[in-house]
Parts: sequence; structure tokens; C-alpha cells
Amino acid sequence: MRIDRMGLMLLLLAAPLWAQQSTSLGDAARDERAAHQSTPRAQHVYTNDDLQRETPTVPAVAESADSKDAAAQPAADAAKEGAAKDAAASPAAATAKPEVKTKTAEELREEREKEYEKRNREINKTYTDRIQKLREQMNTARLQLAKLATAKAQNMEDFRRSVGTNPSIPDYNAQQHEYDAQISAQKDLISSLNAELEDAMEAARHAGVRVAN
Repeated sequence: MRIDRMGLMLLLLAAPLWAQQSTSLGDAARDERAAHQSTPRAQHVYTNDDLQRETPTVPAVAESADSKDAAAQPAADAAKEGAAKDAAASPAAATAKPEVKTKTAEELREEREKEYEKRNREINKTYTDRIQKLREQMNTARLQLAKLATAKAQNMEDFRRSVGTNPSIPDYNAQQHEYDAQISAQKDLISSLNAELEDAMEAARHAGVRVAN
């Protein structure tokens, strides 16, 4: 019993001390946390090196492309605006009737005169071309007639000089007969061409075309 009482007494004496110690430890922990929270954190001071490391580098090509796009945007907008204006104006232009200019009496008279002169030139050319062609054919026929006459005369001279031996009389007679036939044909051709020429010139005169004889 004495021992139990002694232990109880010691326990009672130690209880305040233990409570005080527990209280002191709790207060110390709270004070430590408060001091830690109240202490300001050291702020990091950024330098140029930090900025260079953190700033992303933009490729020059991308910047150049963006600059070109930005520069071309106003021109593209202007082109779109112009196209829109044209599209808006196109219906009116399609439906608009062309202005008809009324010609004066003087202008109409000049047009009629020009048309009349043009037709006259065409008619005159038809007659003059025909006359010119006939004259050329007649000249060719006359030249051929002259050549035949010269050849016939030369044949007669050769026969006379050979005293009827070169060519022989039968050959000479045949040659002369051939020359006469060709000469006669050329004369008939010239006569026919001459008649056609006279008819063409008479028709041209009736049409008011001036032709030289």
C-alpha cells in the first residue's frame, strides 16, 4: 500500500510537468510553422541570359512568309472588291442596248454615191477585162499570121534557088498548100476576134464605160 501511494504521488507530481512539456512542444511546432510561412520567399531575378533561353526563336522564313502574306492581303482584297463590282455591273451591261446613231441626209447621200461608184468600177472592170483579153488574142493571132507568111515566102525562095530540085516539085506544092491552110485559119481567127472585140466595145459604150479604140 505504501508503494502504491508513493507511485500515485509521483504520478500526480509528474502530471503537471508532462502537461507543461506537451504544451511547450506544441507551441514550439506552431511557432515554427508560423515563422516559416511569414518568411518571404526569395524572388528569382531574371537576366538577359534567362530571357534568351526562354524566348522561342521564330524562323526567318516564316516571318518573311507572314510579311508577304500581310503585304499581299490588301491587293487580294482590292481584287475581290473589283470583281464584285464587275459582277454587279455585268447584268446592266448585258441588258444595255447599243446606242444607234442616226445618220444625216448628207451622210446617207455620200454612202449611196460610194456604193454607186463601187458598182460602176466593178462593171467597168468586167468590160475592160473582156476587151483587153480579146485584143491580146488578136495580137497573138496576127503575130502567128506574120510568121506563116514569112515561112511561106522563104519556102518559095528556096525552091526558086534550087531550080525546082530542093525541095522537089511535089513536096514544094504540099508545103505551100499547108502554109495556105494555116494562113487562112489565122485570118479567120483574127476576123472572129475582131468581131467579138467590136461587140464588146459597143456593149461597153452602152453601159457608159469609156474604152479606147
